[in-house]
Amino acid sequence: MKYVGVDAMETLNSRYIFGYSNWRAKKMAEEKNIPQIGSSDAHFLGAIGSCVTELEADFSVDSILKGILAGKTSVYGDRTPLPLILKEVINKKIRRI
Repeated sequence: MKYVGVDAMETLNSRYIFGYSNWRAKKMAEEKNIPQIGSSDAHFLGAIGSCVTELEADFSVDSILKGILAGKTSVYGDRTPLPLILKEVINKKIRRI
């Protein structure tokens, strides 16, 4: 059953400080039986692959979408290291000056 037209929910995003939003999303996805996905949310090279979604699918868009919609996903990963996030934020601020 879909929840308010949601096909899948990001329950693990690696760009977090405390993880409350990830926890809350995971809890809701589990309660509502919504397929879960994860994302590195990479804004710089060092963050790519911090979080991943593993699923049963062939390497085609249709197969991947079908795998997600069927809930054949597993989410893995860790937080993007805080020093990398701070470096990115500082670099953005310096560029604005």
